Amino acid sequence: MVFYQWYTGRCVLSYHEKDACVGTVLLHSDIFDNPMAFFPGPDGHSVVCFSYRDTTYTAFTVDFTRRDGQESIDSLPLPVTSEPVVAHSEFEVRACTTKEVDFVWHYIETADLATLSGLVGARATESAQVRQNLLYFLESATTTNNAKDDAHPR
Repeated sequence: MVFYQWYTGRCVLSYHEKDACVGTVLLHSDIFDNPMAFFPGPDGHSVVCFSYRDTTYTAFTVDFTRRDGQESIDSLPLPVTSEPVVAHSEFEVRACTTKEVDFVWHYIETADLATLSGLVGARATESAQVRQNLLYFLESATTTNNAKDDAHPR
């Protein structure tokens, strides 16, 4: 994720193989939509992204093993489907599975604070509040049927 572009409206995920960029994902960003954070997925070839959309929390997965995923963006089960969280993607973008939510929950609980702060787009401080905010965000984003499987209770 290219953090320095976040405030220019160009929030970009770039996927590299053998030191070469093989594709990108442009996250939607404006005054109401804000990409917030990203985390590794359990398979090592995906990321789980958090985006704050005015009044809702959204978590979704970008799968770098599946190319040409633009069509899947429109089918994300979002509270407001007319406002996409992804502007363009060369990879599949989909709702998180329960396995991914569990993995990210554990990752947030166990990662050191410096690592967590580095995965958050805003200039986060290395404090325990960052961890709690991220866990709250994940819970809020995945308990309203935003997860691919049944709602993920916590």
